[in-house]
Amino acid sequence: MKILGKYKDYYDYLQGIYGVDPMQVFDRRYENMVIRKPEDEDVSYPIGKRFFVAGKSYDIYYYNDKSYYTLDEMNELNKIFIKKKKVENCISMSWKYIGRNKWHRNAYYELTQEWWDDIQGKKSDVNVKLRNPVLMSKIMQSRNTSENYSPCILGQWDFHKVMPPEEAYREISSMISYFVDHPEIPNKQSNREKIQSHGFDLKKSFRHRNNSK
Repeated sequence: MKILGKYKDYYDYLQGIYGVDPMQVFDRRYENMVIRKPEDEDVSYPIGKRFFVAGKSYDIYYYNDKSYYTLDEMNELNKIFIKKKKVENCISMSWKYIGRNKWHRNAYYELTQEWWDDIQGKKSDVNVKLRNPVLMSKIMQSRNTSENYSPCILGQWDFHKVMPPEEAYREISSMISYFVDHPEIPNKQSNREKIQSHGFDLKKSFRHRNNSK
């Protein structure tokens, strides 16, 4: 794999070990690259980021310049807010993982292994749809993510906690190879066809201006 871009990531050094394949190019020269700034994490609540890497998603939380990825780390983070009586800032689970017989005041915030296993390494089609093997998005309070996906440098966000460099390099290289073998099909639809393909009715969905004076 050949990597282009001024920012270096934690797996880049493996180009010197595995070799550079000019047919597999990972172009990271993005204008909207998200750079981690510790001062943005000095807030009263944890900041959640979801990383989409080679077809799978992973959640990491940041608070006061520290990252929290493992189940134990996330539970320790929640204990900080429970102690401060700020449970609204905790990472929470849905009823699916709690069970009515086990419910108690802090049930949402005592995270379980089942919950963690479900959210980490979950399959996603975001990378294929946007044709980028590395993307990130913000986790909202509802546990959903915004649909604003941005490229990022994984090493800046402590992604080494999630995936060792060798695995990251192989997974990203494999997806780049997939993109090479499956080039993007150009959209040859007319504007009218594009509008209709998104479910709009040309007669009812748009106002027709009367140009007569």
